[in-house]
Amino acid sequence: MSTSSQGVKLANGNYDPAELSPTGLSKRKTPSIFSRAVWYWLGDYVNLANKVGKITAEDLPYVRTSSETAVLNERFLKNLFYHDKDGKKVQRHLRDALGRTFARPLTITACLSTIEIFSKLCTPIMISKLLQWFSDPTATTKQGVIYAVFLVLVTFVGQGVVWAHSAMISFAMGMDVRTVCNSQVYRKAMVLSPSARNQVTTGELVTFMSTDCERLPQVRSR
Repeated sequence: MSTSSQGVKLANGNYDPAELSPTGLSKRKTPSIFSRAVWYWLGDYVNLANKVGKITAEDLPYVRTSSETAVLNERFLKNLFYHDKDGKKVQRHLRDALGRTFARPLTITACLSTIEIFSKLCTPIMISKLLQWFSDPTATTKQGVIYAVFLVLVTFVGQGVVWAHSAMISFAMGMDVRTVCNSQVYRKAMVLSPSARNQVTTGELVTFMSTDCERLPQVRSR
């Protein structure tokens, strides 16, 4: 057994999953802000898969506590029901309950998407400015450098880093919404009366959970 930057290497050439952190690094190491921003830590998983041949579920990052089914259901049920002025328990619309439950990732995604759109609008403007600088003999070198640097930053940050984080947050939120919907369908199926069960077939329930809910994480790509 030997120790490397990937963790503790076993005699068979594999790496001990118990020595790997949620970021694929040794438990004694944590990824830097730059690594998290540009997804550099993913390289550890690529290197691990290249050395071992495959990665298992134990090698992947741990599930966040906020994404556990029990925690999600508790948050969702708190937002699903409320008490009116008369003290009666009222149920909100599913859309409103999900919006309240996932308000934070929705807000972050909206802000990141706005930055992404702004960067896409700035890119052709910067290219136009740069072309004008090339054709203008009176323009200074400083102006050209500023245009070029700004163009690189807008393209890299806006359409690279920001887009990647926006897509990742949206996909993770979609998976959490899928977890909530699957849990609520299962919960509802367990309390249906015999007469109500006769109105819903097993195939419809399976379709809800296996097909309809599975499309939620794909909302961003569509």
